[in-house]
Amino acid sequence: MTNLIQQAADLRAQAAALEARAAQEQQAARNGVLDQVKALIATHAFTAAELGIKSGKSAGAAKGARSHPSAGKKVAAKYSDGKGNNWTGRGVKPRWLSVAIANGATLESFAI
Repeated sequence: MTNLIQQAADLRAQAAALEARAAQEQQAARNGVLDQVKALIATHAFTAAELGIKSGKSAGAAKGARSHPSAGKKVAAKYSDGKGNNWTGRGVKPRWLSVAIANGATLESFAI
């Protein structure tokens, strides 16, 4: 019984050594391919845009970071009609303001 336990332990050690060796060989192959790709990029003077690589700022935005420091922050209203309709001046004009301007009012007349 002790012999079987020892054989099992030896086999586990061999398996771990083989897995480590396989990981090292895979990393070495990966590094070789990466060196080849870098050399080809340098030889042909490819740009990041040509390779479809986004810049650091765009990559961060793609990961959920805000695209602008003030994006999503609350802003005080700049325009109001006195009936509870307010607009910050950002984005598309609200319908109530567009209708009022179409009827002859000026934007400045709604300024707070």
